[in-house]
Amino acid sequence: MIADHLTIVAPDLAAAASHVRDLLGIDMPAGAMADFGLTLVDFAIEHPDPAGVEAAYRRPGLRNPPRVLKGSRCRYRAAIGTPTGVRMLY
Repeated sequence: MIADHLTIVAPDLAAAASHVRDLLGIDMPAGAMADFGLTLVDFAIEHPDPAGVEAAYRRPGLRNPPRVLKGSRCRYRAAIGTPTGVRMLY
């Protein structure tokens, strides 16, 4: 079962960019995962300092960093396509 909302709060700027190593292909287990018909439709990071987070993603030279939006706190936001419709995870 997929929860309608999942909150992931990162305590600082470094934590907001912590998944950079995943984006660079380090230790990616996705190939071994079963297909449950889920699709990532959209992904964004909300943060009080979006320019700072964007700068952190530019440093390693990522071509397609996540969208960063102004928010009251640091959190990830994803839209996941499921067999029963799109679910938002926060």
